[in-house]
Parts: sequence; structure tokens; C-alpha cells
Amino acid sequence: MARKQSRVITPQDTGEVIDGIFSFRSGASGARVFLDGSFVGCSQEDDSGLEFDSRDYANGVHEFCVECDGRPNISEFCFMNKGKPRESTNVLREKWENVIGKPLRPFTHSISPLMEFERKSFTGKVFRQTNGPNSFQRVLVLYPKTKAPAPAVIIPFYQPKTMSQIDLATLKDSGVPKDASVAFGRLLVERGFVAVMSETYHITYIERPRDDQDLNDFSRWKRAAEKLRMEEPQCSGVGKLLADTRLLVDMASSDPAVAKDRIGIIGHSLGGKISFYTGCLDTRIKAIVSSDFGIGWGQTNWNDTWYWGRRLPFLRASNMEHSQLLAIAAPKPFLLLAGLYDNAGANAFFAAAKPYYGDAFGNLQLINHATGHRPPMDATVAACEFLQNHLGED
Repeated sequence: MARKQSRVITPQDTGEVIDGIFSFRSGASGARVFLDGSFVGCSQEDDSGLEFDSRDYANGVHEFCVECDGRPNISEFCFMNKGKPRESTNVLREKWENVIGKPLRPFTHSISPLMEFERKSFTGKVFRQTNGPNSFQRVLVLYPKTKAPAPAVIIPFYQPKTMSQIDLATLKDSGVPKDASVAFGRLLVERGFVAVMSETYHITYIERPRDDQDLNDFSRWKRAAEKLRMEEPQCSGVGKLLADTRLLVDMASSDPAVAKDRIGIIGHSLGGKISFYTGCLDTRIKAIVSSDFGIGWGQTNWNDTWYWGRRLPFLRASNMEHSQLLAIAAPKPFLLLAGLYDNAGANAFFAAAKPYYGDAFGNLQLINHATGHRPPMDATVAACEFLQNHLGED
């Protein structure tokens, strides 16, 4: 393969597809440059750049992290190495499922109804579902007052209250203005979807919260993750989140009020991470929306122990990155709402997954509202319409 003319790449070129020799410029003299988490050098005073040959690296997305005065500036680049074979989706799935892991301790699964309530346009039901030998998750399901079966959307988050604007302790509406644009459960049931929400393992895996202050104490995540690491060492934090969310998909799939071939998933932040993994790996999910979850390893807190923790360096060293999950999901529709942690760099991940999507490449969509972490209401409405377009009746 002939060497191509050197190209100069700057952080403003986030998402470029690279094939050949290029020089990366940090945009600041003396900046420390990291490639896939490993230090590769410092930029010169004239910022002449560090030279790389994309053909030396694996297919997919590689991450430059530039530290200027100790502050990171992340850029994502996709190297399309045409001369190297691409892994099959079966190989990719096995690799990811193995490193994610899953809980192995046996338990008797059960679902028990707890409460039921009515609103003008929907019926709400609260269930108690076992999700481990000594644990359970409360599940809130909102049913539209329309003909059944209806499409369903799984909505993972810390707990159902934010997504539904309903307090499970009182069953009263608890709308908070700042939460309106991420109240996906409330918005989607009004559009005719069954909305399924639950608690995550920071609530269920250790002693349950005494009150709201305890519930919102972020140290719960670390304690729950450490307990998981001791009891289920083969299972990552991502694996536990994925296993619990798959139980919600099981519930929806067995519910006669749900059209089983029209189940989607949507999540914001932590919920965006869960929706991305579950949606890509669970074939029962037909459409995915993730809001500002950080699709690149360096864009958010993937190294926290309740996600990947000590396993993240292994993933990076093994050239595992999130375009591979999109490859597994292909040709499934996926929408990313970018705002703060995600940005136009997501195009690099889309480009890397393009060979797997082929003619369905248009199913990968990005809305970069760039207004902060939470989406504005117009972006949320677009996400709801995306799910309606892909899960609505033929």
C-alpha cells in the first residue's frame, strides 16, 4: 500500500476518517498527547505535530487525549485500514459478552404486583421483581389507555421517579421542571408506548435506602460495586446493569399488553450507557436512543468501579471500543443525543460501523444540541419521534 501524502489533523477535525500518514497537532505548545490512554509525546513549541501511520493500528476508533495545563481535551478519530480484515459480528459479540460478564449466583426469579394507580391517559403498575439471591428491584410500568398490544420502551435510570415524574412512595406526581426533558416515561406513555422503568443496583444490591438523602448518596455506587466485585468477580459493573435491564426486557416480552416485536430502549447519562449496551447486545430491542452518555472511553467516567473499573485498561489495550457494539447491533436504528460529554466525534464511531450497516447506514443518527448535559425539549421530542418512526405500526 503506497504511503499517502501526510495530512495535518487538529482537534477540530473530530470524527475524521483517516487512511495513511498524518500529523496530529494539539493546538497548544507543550501539550501532553495520549493515544488510546497511552502517553505518546508532547507537542513542540511550534506545534509541528506528532506523526502517525493509521495502518499501524487496528480497525476502528482511536482516541487522542490532549492535556493542556492538566485539563483534558478529547478528540476521537477513526482509522479505516482497508488492508486489514474486519472481525465478524459473532466474534465481536463473544469478545464483548466475555469481558462484560454476568452474575452467576442462582436465584429464584419472581414478579409480584405491589400497587396500581390511574391517570387520565395511562394506568400505572408497580411490581417487585427479584434480581438476585437476596435482592429485588421495584419496577414501574405505565400503560397507555389505547388498544393493546402497544409498542414498549425500556427506560433505565437510577430510579423511576425522574423518568416518570411519579413518586413511588406516594404515587403522586412529582414533576420537577429541570427533569421535564428527560422524563421519557411520562412523555412516551402519552404517545401510546408502554413505558418500563426500574431501580439500578446501587439501590438493590446493598441495603435499601432509608430516605431520599441516602438514596442520592453517591457513595452507594462504590459500596455496591465493591460488594459485586467480591461476590461476582467475573461480572463487571456494566454486566450487572445489563443483567438487571435484561430482566425488564423479559417482563416486557412476556406482557400481553406489549407488542413483542416492537420494543425499544432510551436512556440519559447513566441510563444512556445502559440503553446503549442493552440495545446493542439484546436482539429483542429494535431501536435505541442514548442521551449524552460518552461514547468514547475518555469522554466520561467509564473507569469508575460501578462501570468498568480495573477492566478498562484491558479493553483499551485490546482495541475494544464502542463502534464494535454498533457493529453487533447493525442494522438496528440508533440515535445519539449529544450535548456535553458527547459531540460531533461520535461520527467517528458511526464511520467505523459503516461497513457493518451498509445500505442501512442512515439508521445511525446524531443530534448534537450542544446545550449541556440534559437535552432541550426539542431534542427530546425528536428522540420520541425517532422511536415512533421505528417502533410504530406498519
